Amino acid sequence: MKETLAAKQNNDLKYFGLPAIQPTLWEKIQTLCPPSAKWKLPPEDLEPWFLFLDGSAYGQTRRDVTISSWAVVRAQFMEHKFTKISSGFTPSWEHSSFRAEVAAILEALQMRKFCHLFSDCQSAVDTVKEFLMLQQNGDSFPCVNHSDLWFPIWELLARRPHGAVTITKVDAHCDTAFITDPVLKWYAAGNNYTDLQAKAVVLNHPIYRQFVKLEKDFATKSTLVSQYHDFICAMTEETYKLKPQRKPQVQDAGFVLPDFEQWGPEGGFQFLLPPFDELPNGCPFGQTFYERVREWFGLLRWPKSTVGVKPTPHIGLLEMYFDFVLTTQSESPINIGKRPVSIWRLLDEHPVLQQSETPLAKHTYSWTCFWKWCVKHSGVTLPFDFMQRTTLNHIGYTAMSTCVTCRPRLACSASSLAAWKFFHQPDGRRRGLNFPLRPLPQP
Repeated sequence: MKETLAAKQNNDLKYFGLPAIQPTLWEKIQTLCPPSAKWKLPPEDLEPWFLFLDGSAYGQTRRDVTISSWAVVRAQFMEHKFTKISSGFTPSWEHSSFRAEVAAILEALQMRKFCHLFSDCQSAVDTVKEFLMLQQNGDSFPCVNHSDLWFPIWELLARRPHGAVTITKVDAHCDTAFITDPVLKWYAAGNNYTDLQAKAVVLNHPIYRQFVKLEKDFATKSTLVSQYHDFICAMTEETYKLKPQRKPQVQDAGFVLPDFEQWGPEGGFQFLLPPFDELPNGCPFGQTFYERVREWFGLLRWPKSTVGVKPTPHIGLLEMYFDFVLTTQSESPINIGKRPVSIWRLLDEHPVLQQSETPLAKHTYSWTCFWKWCVKHSGVTLPFDFMQRTTLNHIGYTAMSTCVTCRPRLACSASSLAAWKFFHQPDGRRRGLNFPLRPLPQP
């Protein structure tokens, strides 16, 4: 199967999995369709005409092969006698059924000064009615899509007396055999006839055969591409089955938790951050958060020497964050701004932000940013330096984490245990920072 599929693909698909660029009809459309809409004022006849309008498009699922056309049909009121008086391709390179409907309206308004229009396109009907209302109120041309077609329509409507043009929405593709109301039956018959005339513009032109060929080739290639990708996926799955499966980690039944009480230095000194009012340039993380950190930071005890400090001479900012949370029962702010602007907000001060779960990673990110800001802008020399990122296996967090060079005695003796319980699950599974910390652990 592999050789059969590969042999039918172009090199870019065989080697890179990318389908080839497919041919389009754009060059044909440029020579076949008018480059822009042209218009002229209608004759000064007073007899109103009844005009059915419709547009049709082929290949709208692929913009590069879409071709559309329109038709205008004259009718005698309540008589099933319909005469095509104009039809053609939609102007410009952009084609769709909607643009064809609008092109039909533009053509009809050039045929008769007084006319009753019938269209099955609700959007087009609504736009014409809106134009008539705006002009009656003395307003200017509104902002609309496809203005290359709508602006001439606006001008043609503006140069008529009020009430010279009416437009009615009719149902599309209705079987007249099941309609008993004579007016609705006439609407359906006129719309069905006009729809056939609009389609005939494309169907009777040589471009339709080219369109059918392109669509057939595209469908065939799409099927082959889909089969080829399915084959690649199947081969990938079979390949991974050959790879030895990783056995789930299970915590040893005889495992004993570390003695968290022994972590950190025996004694140590206290270090106070400067009061908020003495900061050189304030704090971008807010006064409330800064004062919470300052109060908690004053409870830590820093060693004069890291020799013999357990379990490691350094400490992760993540460990310090758990201690801050347990001690203050609060969190660091999260950033709700978009780069490069940072806007820090505390969840407990903004209840709306609490409606969705916030991953721990957003809080640890702001926690790290805060301490980097302190190093540069607090105006004091902190009792630690940043060091190379490393893992925190002693609390069950195996990813690389930002650490500082000196481990203090933490303020809450239960904080290391809380971190261990969060990351080091009893079934051996490991949590990451994508999990929310709430509800906050208690001391």
